[in-house]
Amino acid sequence: MTEAIKKNKNFFLVLIDILIIFTSYLVSIFFLSVQITDVKAFAIESLIAIIIYELILNIFQMYRNMMRYEVGKDYVKYIISAIISVVIISALALVLDFKYLSLKFNILSGILIAGAFVMYRLAGRSILNRTATKKEGKEKQDTNIRKNNLLIIGAGWGAREIIIAIKNSMKDKYNIVGIVDDNISKLNHYILGVKVIRY
Repeated sequence: MTEAIKKNKNFFLVLIDILIIFTSYLVSIFFLSVQITDVKAFAIESLIAIIIYELILNIFQMYRNMMRYEVGKDYVKYIISAIISVVIISALALVLDFKYLSLKFNILSGILIAGAFVMYRLAGRSILNRTATKKEGKEKQDTNIRKNNLLIIGAGWGAREIIIAIKNSMKDKYNIVGIVDDNISKLNHYILGVKVIRY
């Protein structure tokens, strides 16, 4: 079962995001006391909104990282993607004369959606980290395999990709001890939990 979840991780994340978006719209109906008289029109408008949110999330590549390896910048991207989606949906609502998705409705829904995206991913990251830590502890007890220390040169996007690859599939072989970079502004910062040091 867990293997199926790992293989279809992005599918589950997309499904959860769609549920969050739709639930946020339902909560907005309640808070703004909107009377839904045409269910079909509301369903079509909601579907358009969901598609726009998913397109923006994919443009920002938010399904690329596992929740476990997301950093602060990723959470800011969720908020920015929600803002951009609200603007696009509000513009479409004006052009297509939406019946229910008014500006106030879109803003409230966008706030709820952005908050929910960040909260459930933080919660998921915490759970995944705890599970992985327990699993790593068991692996250390079960095997006495010596890991090779690895020092990454350059604190750019390539370093981030290397760290993700190692943490996903080679963590039992390599121990990342740090990242070296000659750019002084990057020193003592962390990329996915790995410290940038001077060489």
